[in-house]
Amino acid sequence: MQKFVSFYILLISFTFADTDVYSGGSIQDAITNATPGETIIVHDGTYTENLLIEKDIILRSENGRDHTTISGQNETNGSDLGSTIVVRPPSGSSVSPDVEINGFNIINGKGSTIYSTVSSPFGGNIEVPKKVGGGLVVCKNSPTVINNKFQNNGNTNTEKGGAVYAASDTEDCDWSTRDYVNPS
Repeated sequence: MQKFVSFYILLISFTFADTDVYSGGSIQDAITNATPGETIIVHDGTYTENLLIEKDIILRSENGRDHTTISGQNETNGSDLGSTIVVRPPSGSSVSPDVEINGFNIINGKGSTIYSTVSSPFGGNIEVPKKVGGGLVVCKNSPTVINNKFQNNGNTNTEKGGAVYAASDTEDCDWSTRDYVNPS
């Protein structure tokens, strides 16, 4: 009997809880406070914020893309992270997070600024900024992105990937800063 109880307690400690986000709440706060591997369930509504995902999570809407919208119009992470959703490894890590994004209408992202190193005509190299991925920027990662709709992302300043920009190499997605600007 004691072995059964010990096994049961061990099993409970590895069970991940779901976190619910309701209209008026912050998806980013749920992501920031989530335990790696946690599922975040976003209930019906429009959420005006930009999301930065740097850990293993499942981000899922309760009733699908026709009922749950994420709008990146306000660039809540600053203009350098103006995509509606950015998925990248944590600072100083080469390990890509395991991420699933399921069932959202992803709109109004303006794109994130990344830097490319190019040869200068005057010798040496220079860092050139460019806006990419209005709706979603994925850097060194292969998230599962299913049952989503991308609309009205990017603008005239977005050079690549108005809806989605994915880069498999750090060279293709260098950031001037890794700071997250918390709007609260």
